[in-house]
Amino acid sequence: MARKPVPIKHNYAFSHLRIDRFSEALDYKPPKQRRLFPEPEGRERFSHGRKLAGELAQAIAAARAQRQLRDPAIAVGKPNAYFEVSSNVDDALPEKGWRNDVRIGAVRRDETGAQVGTLFVTEKGEIILGNEIGKYSDDPAVSASTQRIDKIERIAPGGVSSLWMDLRPLPQDEQRIWWECWCWREVASNILAPAKHLKLRVSDQRLFFPDFEVVPVYATITDMERLIANTDAIEELRHASDSPHVFTHDLSEYQADILDDLVSRVSPGGSKAPVACILDTGVANAHPLLAPSLAPDDCHAVDDEWQTDDHHGHGTETAGTALLGDLTYLAADHRNVQLTHRLESVKLLPPMGFPPNEPSNLGFITQSAISLPEIKAPKRPRVFCMAVTNEGLSGELPTSWSAAIDRAAVGLTLGDDASAPPSAPARLIEISAGNIPDGAKPPEAGDPAKFPIEDPAQSWNALTIGGVTDKVDIADAYWANWTAFGEVGDRSPYSRTSVGWEDAPIKPELVFEAGNRALSPMGTELLAGIDSLSLLTTNRDFIRQPLTTTWATSPATAQGARMAAMLMAANPDHWPETIRGLMVHSAEWTPRMQERFRKEKGKTRALLLAREFGYGVPSIERALNSARGDLALISQATIQPFIMPTKAGKKGTPINDGPARFHQLHVYRLPWPVKSLEALGEKRVALKVTLSYFIEPSPGQFAPKTPARYRSHGLRFDLQHPLDSEEEFLARINSFAEAQEAAEAGEAPIVIEETSDQPEEVDEGSAPSKASDPRWLFGINSRSPNTAGSLHCDVWTGPGAELAARKTLAVFPVAGWWKTRTPKKRYNSKARYSLIMTLKSLDEDIDLHTEIDAEIALRLARSIDA
Repeated sequence: MARKPVPIKHNYAFSHLRIDRFSEALDYKPPKQRRLFPEPEGRERFSHGRKLAGELAQAIAAARAQRQLRDPAIAVGKPNAYFEVSSNVDDALPEKGWRNDVRIGAVRRDETGAQVGTLFVTEKGEIILGNEIGKYSDDPAVSASTQRIDKIERIAPGGVSSLWMDLRPLPQDEQRIWWECWCWREVASNILAPAKHLKLRVSDQRLFFPDFEVVPVYATITDMERLIANTDAIEELRHASDSPHVFTHDLSEYQADILDDLVSRVSPGGSKAPVACILDTGVANAHPLLAPSLAPDDCHAVDDEWQTDDHHGHGTETAGTALLGDLTYLAADHRNVQLTHRLESVKLLPPMGFPPNEPSNLGFITQSAISLPEIKAPKRPRVFCMAVTNEGLSGELPTSWSAAIDRAAVGLTLGDDASAPPSAPARLIEISAGNIPDGAKPPEAGDPAKFPIEDPAQSWNALTIGGVTDKVDIADAYWANWTAFGEVGDRSPYSRTSVGWEDAPIKPELVFEAGNRALSPMGTELLAGIDSLSLLTTNRDFIRQPLTTTWATSPATAQGARMAAMLMAANPDHWPETIRGLMVHSAEWTPRMQERFRKEKGKTRALLLAREFGYGVPSIERALNSARGDLALISQATIQPFIMPTKAGKKGTPINDGPARFHQLHVYRLPWPVKSLEALGEKRVALKVTLSYFIEPSPGQFAPKTPARYRSHGLRFDLQHPLDSEEEFLARINSFAEAQEAAEAGEAPIVIEETSDQPEEVDEGSAPSKASDPRWLFGINSRSPNTAGSLHCDVWTGPGAELAARKTLAVFPVAGWWKTRTPKKRYNSKARYSLIMTLKSLDEDIDLHTEIDAEIALRLARSIDA
């Protein structure tokens, strides 16, 4: 039956004629076509087929030997091998018709002019390819398959060299380089787990194309041989060469075109999106890349006379990185980018012609800067990014500036009295760790204890950001004889540490890319600001040169703010304490970091790593996965650490019956997948726990050496021991209060056993234990509040069967000034915290989370029924 045609309606009120809404979709089937395949000329198929069959047999034998490198414990994807195929000089290899089990890639010309390609072949693909060659030899019919085989002149075993598509030669045997692993998009993730097991550094800076994802991996050629044997992801390999030098030198005259392309591909976040608020030198908000994400009325200055423009350039560079990350990768990409966060700017530093900020006023000025955007948009979620430090002043002890930041983070405003609860919401503040000066000599820059983190980055509540580097290739011709100073995955030679600190929090908590320095041929000089060892970002002078390079802990801090804002956008109900916890929870130490301290043992090794690198390099992917709840358990809770006992007064009204005492602990009966854990037996699992909260500061004479006098309260967590009943576990937890009180009274320090053969002394605030628990990475000593501030992260590793019996975790308080300073009357105050737990199997790839989800659903159903 014929369909009635749909009339086209014209609406001349619009400047363009739109007819798409009036169309109708119908089924369509194209007419059958008969495909004709002419008989190839000049080729005798029987003998050629037999020749190819013999070559295929040899290639399959080599493939079986190659698959000996495949480790079932770490391999992901289909078992496979790579074969080389070549064409005649005057012919081309077929591009179409290959199946998923036989794919062609890495096609190039050899010195004779023949095309050479690499076939990715699974075990099933070997059979398919053998059958096609057999049909080519024996069946006189002509088909697409025989046409394809006819164009192959030779088959040979393949490997890393077959996948190499770079004009530069393959690296020498032990030479480490950044490899671009071009992976098929649908299986690109299959490269990650094998690379991690092989302890290879994988960069998060990836490129995305319609068919491919480019994953940078730092490795030797031997490492790559092992990697391609354990994944089915890789289509070709190249030398990774993305560098800001390309855009600042080679393509400098095309920066305007590059800018136009970037602007066309980047869409700003919505008006209610979270923001990264830059506290700096102002921002050139008219920059085409920044303007859509930074409204003029979101630009502020502490002093109106300073204006809001960028008088230096540092603020614009920081803003570009906080919004878009390292533009080196986005400029070389082809994706459209939908941003989920925006920017704000507060000029914190005065321009030339105005007196500099007085050091004694820095805390007041910073709090003033924080208040300005909040007055304008009080309900807008934001992370504050401050890459400004007190140059040369160590942050080992609290200062008025660091305490002011702690006050701001917990929600105390300028006029608040410490005797009153916070009047504003909690704030997430990120601060740079500070930079090693340009004049530092190589031995000094390489000594992590030489340059301590600068004030105010010791702030307990702020997230302090240090630097790591993956940039080691110098492309600048003038410095061709110089080498990169820092190794891939190591501390950036710009970044300071808290190595050597004793009574101060672990700082930095996280490290992001900060760039590298160049080392002179004689090894006596260091050079900062080499373009190819830096990051690409937005430039203040966007008319003449819209893109420029940036380096050191400022762009590292900006990347941290960017990640926090993205997490806020994905999880609008999460507190600032939770965002901070998720970022730290997602962090891991690189293989190079681990190698640095391979000679150290146990908890000493872990603490040395943390003092230099914090908890490692975070991952937005891991943080987002944890936040979705399918990989982690997250609790946002409020606890009352202390209480003042009362009694009836003469008139019947309650009066204090001090002293104040500990009040609450929170018990978590964990929904462990008991059956699955018990089935693992001695196979290992890892439980990662992160506890994040903010303290109210009280800097004073005794605060530096007695953290309980500085913090309003402290929190800890502990896990039920395998021989404890729940009642015994809770009784042991409650004894912490007595131990901590004794330590603060000046009595002899308490000694507990951290390992079976080496007792360690516990600082104040730690607790006795009837049974040590050496399976924790840091342990209770290094997890104590005086070394971990207001954020605690630890990893328990042990047999699955043991963890199955450890089903209770407690969060509990330790002393702070809320409890001891009764004139302030804060002893009944409540505090928020976030608890994040992740469980994974290390020795066997099993799904532990389906059982966890089922247990949680069952508990919810029971609570509803009750």
